[in-house]
Amino acid sequence: MVCECPSIPGVDVVINTNPNSLNVKQPSGVSLEQVEERLHTRWLCDDSRDPRPWLRQALHSTAITDRYGYVFLDCPPRLSPSTYMAIAAADFILIPMFLDQVSGASVKYVIRELRRMRQGHHPLYRDFRILGVVPNSIHNGVIAERHQSLWDQLKSDAKKAWGEHVHFFNTGIRQCNNLGSSGSEEEAYQPMSLVSHPVAEDFAYLKQEIEKEIHE
Repeated sequence: MVCECPSIPGVDVVINTNPNSLNVKQPSGVSLEQVEERLHTRWLCDDSRDPRPWLRQALHSTAITDRYGYVFLDCPPRLSPSTYMAIAAADFILIPMFLDQVSGASVKYVIRELRRMRQGHHPLYRDFRILGVVPNSIHNGVIAERHQSLWDQLKSDAKKAWGEHVHFFNTGIRQCNNLGSSGSEEEAYQPMSLVSHPVAEDFAYLKQEIEKEIHE
């Protein structure tokens, strides 16, 4: 089933009924980067067409909320226009990170920017909450001893950047080099099965921890 999103010109929400999944699909021959640039240009040229609320309106419509409890938006590691739209649409924000100094500095910057946005005057950025920080690509899903001091220091730095406690997940996602390998364009819109993959256990535990954090 394809539900056209009238609030986002040229973008459809694709719902596969077996198995249940949701994908956002751009027009044929047009990349998501081009869609992003079009929306950004329209916004700059016409102040009455601010695109930032559009994604939130689409994802909070009954076409989506009647079918899904949660929708995850995987954003690039930079604050691009599409990332700001995703933040405006978000109720919760989950921050994955590699355990190195560069990623640690980036996480602190992002958290400070999120705090600045939430304290600003625009109503779009007042309702989200940081769920926490997830260690990504770690050996066997366990934080190595050599990374523990960085992880502990970041907990303190994140609290200062956000102004209050930031949850750091106990569950990490193990390093997995062949996960997410590129395929055909048709394969890109098919749900990826993790049932038989070693990382499935990590995601199962992370799901439990996310749901616990959401409902606390």
